[in-house]
Amino acid sequence: MTEPTTCSLCTTNSYRTTLRGGNGYLYDCTACGGMYEIGTGAQARADRGEMHPDVIQTVRKLLTEGRRPRVEWDGPNGNFVVRAV
Repeated sequence: MTEPTTCSLCTTNSYRTTLRGGNGYLYDCTACGGMYEIGTGAQARADRGEMHPDVIQTVRKLLTEGRRPRVEWDGPNGNFVVRAV
């Protein structure tokens, strides 16, 4: 089910759908350039305003390349990871 929300990266109006298995969300943000995934750990940090600006740049770069990014939280190393899925 798609619901209106604010983008976890840029905080503009967007839409999101819960991913199968409950391991995050699929966002569709026009301002960021398309659809990206975010894991639950990264989402929790984004909700607290802890999103690093480099994550936004990397997501947008992958989107311009026609790839779908996924943002995850690497707990043991304490940082965000962005990869194409």
